Amino acid sequence: MALTQPTFGIIGYGGIAFGVLALIAWILLAPAQAKGVLTGRTVRFGGTSLIVTILVIVALAVVYVLARNQNVRVDLTESDAYSLTAESREAMASYAADPTLPDARLLAFYSASQAGAQDRDSALFDDYVRNSGGKLSYEFIDPERNPQQASLYGVTRPGQIAVVAVDPATGELATEDAALVNNAIQQDLTNAIMEATAQGQFIAYFITSRESEGADMTALKDILTNRWDWTVVDANLTQLTSPDYEYPLNDPNFDGQVIIIPGGSAALTDEELGILENYLANGGDLVLYAGTNLNPDQTSLATSQNLNDYLEANFGLRIHPEVLLDTTQAYQTPLLPISTNLNTSALVTSIGVARGQGVLLYQAPNYITVAETAPANVTTTTLSSSSDSAYLISDLSRIMNAQSPEELLPQSGDTTGRFVLGAQAENTETGARIVVFTSTSIATDAFSVLNVSNQQVAANSVVWATNFDNFVSQITIPQQQRPQDVPLFASEQDLRNINFLTIIVLPLGILGVGVYVWWSNRKRGQVKS
Repeated sequence: MALTQPTFGIIGYGGIAFGVLALIAWILLAPAQAKGVLTGRTVRFGGTSLIVTILVIVALAVVYVLARNQNVRVDLTESDAYSLTAESREAMASYAADPTLPDARLLAFYSASQAGAQDRDSALFDDYVRNSGGKLSYEFIDPERNPQQASLYGVTRPGQIAVVAVDPATGELATEDAALVNNAIQQDLTNAIMEATAQGQFIAYFITSRESEGADMTALKDILTNRWDWTVVDANLTQLTSPDYEYPLNDPNFDGQVIIIPGGSAALTDEELGILENYLANGGDLVLYAGTNLNPDQTSLATSQNLNDYLEANFGLRIHPEVLLDTTQAYQTPLLPISTNLNTSALVTSIGVARGQGVLLYQAPNYITVAETAPANVTTTTLSSSSDSAYLISDLSRIMNAQSPEELLPQSGDTTGRFVLGAQAENTETGARIVVFTSTSIATDAFSVLNVSNQQVAANSVVWATNFDNFVSQITIPQQQRPQDVPLFASEQDLRNINFLTIIVLPLGILGVGVYVWWSNRKRGQVKS
């Protein structure tokens, strides 16, 4: 009855009662037959077997109950797929021991057709719960029956898992900070737990000024807000020092902050420059993208004298107003020079950039000079430079009034050579870090969709300037590769040898053995006859 009914209720008890009454009625109506069953030959000779069978069943039941109560768990998979690695256990132990980190829940969006996967992955989830000291919990949700909840966490297919922190004040799930993984892969799941429960707060100030291009850097802002959970604001420098501003500079509620200057055509005022100088003197961070000075005034914020006098004196960098062109290494026009000379040892131009394949596309850039002797406690590093065929045009009207591409070709008075297009500097005493690129094209949307490294380098610049890489390393747990997971690689010669053995030697060898057996049997038959 229990197999066909959801609960053992009145129908089950009625069936048992009916069976007992039927047995009693049989004994009363046919006592001789009932006596024969209990005293017959079958009972006499089969009684011992019955008793042994009952004892074995009872013994197995006792062993099962004892083993279940011991809560012994053994992962018999070859790769320990359902047990935490040493790295994951250590991460969960640290998470459990930190009282400032919130609880979290794993929302596994598995459909009804994934019942087998639910049973398998439950073992892994249980191991996470045990090692987290109970700070983790999990539940399975059918995305087909709960499409709104699946959409809330960005789930696009069954099998994905959302890791959500629990707000300690309200007990509600912090859906806006959820981390989504595609499968129950341990490395991804561990990192997602650390990411969802991380408490770091970072902010980026995009400075607004005349003809600044922060509005055209939505791809970079999207990385900061949606991927890294940063706060991003657009404001001018004077706003940041106002006591009434919501996100003032040096706000102690943030673990890191950076000022991003997205171009601009007007020089900073003395007040604005003073704010910037004070901010950097107290260990602030700056990312500067130079806007073009190909405008009627032929000026830009980045090439203004007051700013560059400060940068050169304090960080050993100066941005010059000449415009750099390149006829050899450029995209469609000399005004779009390409830089392939990237510093592969610097984080800004190496993380996420394929070694030897990184390309930065600049739009009418200026150039930087790096002081041979840096100021005290300052370290300068060149990040990107032009090709040797690049040249400088100081007469900007020549570019602005050009009617044909030929007018942009190098002339006898133009300076030619390799020039610095991107650089970074750090004051090891104050902790201030700055990154300077000579064109806003590194971070603007128009160039982020091209097959170049601009967007990655723009994101890396913010990471390095704020030491965000150190914060990320704390929430990214590298897993040691196990021997059973190491892929096997074969050279071309090894593949040829394998093919020769499997396609020629083995089939012909088996055929030869068969022929030999047939011939031996044939000769034996002839001898007998």
